[in-house]
Amino acid sequence: MRRSQNPPEQKESPNRRDILNKSVVLGAKVITPGQVSQISDSSYQYAPRRVESVENESELTEESETDYRDTDQSEGMARDDFQAEDNAFTPESNTFTRTVKVVENLDRVICLLDYEVKNGPVYTAMKELTPSLNRLGIDPEFSSYTDVVAAEKSFKEGGCDMLMLPDYLVRKYNPFTSTFSAVGAIPDYKHLNILLKTLTSKKASKLMRKGDYEIVGILPLGASFFYINNRENERPQNFNNLRIAVSNYAPGLSYIANLLEMIPVSVTDRAAAGMFNAGNIDLTINTNIDYEYFNLYQGLGGTGGILQFPVKQLTMQLIVRHEDLPSENFSQNLRDMFFAQHRTILHKESDIPGNYKIYVDKSILDVWGELFRKTRISLREQAIYDPKALTLFRKVRCKVNPNRDECVSSDRE
Repeated sequence: MRRSQNPPEQKESPNRRDILNKSVVLGAKVITPGQVSQISDSSYQYAPRRVESVENESELTEESETDYRDTDQSEGMARDDFQAEDNAFTPESNTFTRTVKVVENLDRVICLLDYEVKNGPVYTAMKELTPSLNRLGIDPEFSSYTDVVAAEKSFKEGGCDMLMLPDYLVRKYNPFTSTFSAVGAIPDYKHLNILLKTLTSKKASKLMRKGDYEIVGILPLGASFFYINNRENERPQNFNNLRIAVSNYAPGLSYIANLLEMIPVSVTDRAAAGMFNAGNIDLTINTNIDYEYFNLYQGLGGTGGILQFPVKQLTMQLIVRHEDLPSENFSQNLRDMFFAQHRTILHKESDIPGNYKIYVDKSILDVWGELFRKTRISLREQAIYDPKALTLFRKVRCKVNPNRDECVSSDRE
């Protein structure tokens, strides 16, 4: 039986910012975060909320008036430009609200990475999108892989026409969209909705292509959170010497593990949940969809919990070779469809038992927020996070909350 526990009393730590001022060796580089600026009470709006479920409909559909025309790659992406382009495909009616040119009976093999093969969240979501793909004239065949090397090999050799990977594995195909995985960059689903809507615009299409490849769909699987086996470990200082699963594909997490002097355990993404459930690591980062798929309540036990602030957003991204696109509108139509359906997918997040939810004090959230920001800046300087993507993400955060300290910081993204 799961034991219900109340969150421990939150107390301010006099040394809560010390951990942000140390140097970190990541790979062959030494990174010095430098002096951390003071954060005002209105900087980070991480009020306790049920972040594991989609925001209410009115909030999700709220129009943003942000003008992105002062961003290099985003010239002309003002909200006025979206009026004729948004909601090309509505999930409520599954019908188009504007005329599009479709390709009839187009057979396409889609290779996708899902660690549960045909029983996992990615395969399930794509199967549910099949009717929407059919309406675009696409007859999909899904080929599910548990190994990214095998999936990419099949794509490279022509065994599949499209490849769906998590954002953090997309860097070689598109550094901009891969930066969706940047820690702390997209605080909640309101921010995510604005970004997806922005990037679905035709004016953003040039950001979706790099070289021979194009991103034709972004499928969000929800926010990722810290799952910890001891609910008292909520402050960054408490993470010292804790064992955490780190893969070669997670530079943000590797940086944080070094910064907080944790014990990184090198594992594949697929093995991390099993190690957490077996007690071989102390914490992991997972979405709420993963809670049931990987039985993460086993690792949480009676003493663990889930810190209720997103570490990052997880998206799956659909990659095609640009030369294989059958028509001029094909990629844009697909992006329209994925945007229109993304809230339907997010509604499938697991209902986490209340006793596992750990709502932390705002002063602690401020420290985490600044730690995430310093991490993003460092990885930007190492050419891991795309600077234009980080700038766009920051503009959205500052539009939603102009009082954030980062909005006027000299080292803002």
